[in-house]
This record gives sequence, structure tokens and C-alpha cells, in this order.
Amino acid sequence: TPIVDATLLNVGEAVTVAANQSPIVMGFLLGGMMKVICTSPLSSMSMTAMLGLQGLAMGIASVASFGGAFTNGVVFKRMGLGDKSNIIGVMLEPLTQAEIVTKHPIPIFFSDFIGGGFAGIVAASFGIINNAPGTAAPIPGFLAPFGFNPPLKVLLVLFLAAICGIVGGYIGTGVIKFADKKYNLNIDKKSFKNKKTITDN
Repeated sequence: TPIVDATLLNVGEAVTVAANQSPIVMGFLLGGMMKVICTSPLSSMSMTAMLGLQGLAMGIASVASFGGAFTNGVVFKRMGLGDKSNIIGVMLEPLTQAEIVTKHPIPIFFSDFIGGGFAGIVAASFGIINNAPGTAAPIPGFLAPFGFNPPLKVLLVLFLAAICGIVGGYIGTGVIKFADKKYNLNIDKKSFKNKKTITDN
């Protein structure tokens, strides 16, 4: 409806202005939130398109979606969620692994917010612009910035975003593993499998 459309566009404009006024803070918050949405059964591509995000805000969202893909890979590997095909799948398109994601939201979304936030800070620091709304996903997030920024600058940002995503994955899973071990929450499926194997033997 026109009212809903107008409201979403106003929210998008507010996010864009906030990103320009406080790029580092918004880089972390927007990057983290967009990566969580990207990994969830919701669609970050549809969300950013409906909000009409452009410029720095969309640049943050797209780079965070790309960098956060590496976070997902680390989380799936360290937490024992699926096999190699699941790890590759969640990195390329998170929605393909929606069943696993919805069953284990805490370690995935917690780590995604950190990894996506770090990647968003990188995008904000380098002033990455993206005027193609709806490209907040790993592959579009990798490609779209090349259309609006110097190629070498984009390559450097994507490289740093990938590192940030990996670091975010290790920080997030490290915290989860510590809490799981201390409070026996049974979140760490890899640890649980190892304990079960030892018990069976």
C-alpha cells in the first residue's frame, strides 16, 4: 500500500542519513543487523530494496553480507553444524541452509552480528558507496560495489571484510563455547558429539 511504501522509504532515508552522520557506529550496527537478516529466513535483499537503501548505507549492507559469509563458514565448522556442503552452501546463499539456521540460531546470529558489524565498519571507514538497492547478499554484495567505487579500493575492502568475518566467527563461537562449557547449555553440537562418542566407546 502507498502508506506502507512511504513509511519504509522514510525509514530507509533515516538509515541513510544516520550512516552518513555516524559512519563507524552505523557501520557496526547496520552491518551486524543486515548480516543477521541475510542469514535468517528473511530476505536482506528484499529488505534493503523495500527500504530503498543507497549510498554508504547500502555499501555497508552489501559488504557486511559478503564478509559475514565467512563468519557463517567459521560458525558451521567450529560448531559442527552440517558437513562441507552445508558450509559452502551457507557461505554462498544462507537461505539454502535455513533448516540448520533455525535449529541453531544463538551461535549463528550472535556471531553474524559481530562479523557483519566488523565488516560494516570496514565499509564505512573506506566510504564504500552502493547505489544498487537489494544487493545485500554474499554474491551480489561482492559484485555490486565494483560498479560505484574504484576496483582496487573495493578489492582491499572485501579482503578486509573477509578477515573481519572470520575474526567475528571465532570471537562469536569462542564466547558461545565458553558459555556452553561453563553453564552446560548444550549449544556446542561438535562438543556434544565428541562427548557422545567417548561415552559410547
